[in-house]
Amino acid sequence: MHHAFTIRALLKQLPVRIETAVAYGDRLLLGTATGALLVYQVSEADRDRVPTLTLVETKKSFARKAVEQLGVIKEAGVLVCLADGMVTLYDLHTLANATPLTNTRGAHIIALHTGVDHIDGIPTLVSKLATYGKRKVVVLEWRDAEFYKSFEFSAAEKIVAMQFSAPGLLVLSTAREFLTLQLPRGQWDDLFPADTASLRTVAGGMAVGHSVDAAGSSDTAPGPQTSAPSG
Repeated sequence: MHHAFTIRALLKQLPVRIETAVAYGDRLLLGTATGALLVYQVSEADRDRVPTLTLVETKKSFARKAVEQLGVIKEAGVLVCLADGMVTLYDLHTLANATPLTNTRGAHIIALHTGVDHIDGIPTLVSKLATYGKRKVVVLEWRDAEFYKSFEFSAAEKIVAMQFSAPGLLVLSTAREFLTLQLPRGQWDDLFPADTASLRTVAGGMAVGHSVDAAGSSDTAPGPQTSAPSG
């Protein structure tokens, strides 16, 4: 029988609990329950050789508490970290120059998307970071690797999972139903009830409570607002 993937254990018996992982290029970043960040270099593999991982850097005090989610916006050179209820942006290459996004306080979910969008008829590389917390969805947007603006949208119910299904569309789940949020219009639409069967079938890449894929002003803003990242 043909198998599209082969599962191999590359790291065993680590001394710390791994909460999240993200890979880009030849790097694998692991966020731990103690707030440390482990950076591994991944060797190239072929049919006859299993890739090896070499620990190249350990940042023991990367976060004050557990690193809950990590994400990479490669085109903008940004590492996204969710820890202690806030999203912080780092320089992807140096893992320094931390920029806390204070308007994401209370966040517990992030989602990322990068793709080509036609803006005014011009193909543009667009990256988006969405966060949710305190009944608020915050979306940051980069265009051709440069920060463009951020938007805020109020949510009527608590969101437990979210993921981009298209550059301008977020699919979100509450405990009761699936919703969509059109960007940047801020229009919410109901999809269908989120019963157990539909969660299993439709959620797909949406990990309930977590999303490791590929942020404004007032907490009660009724519609989209624009601003630069808060520091």
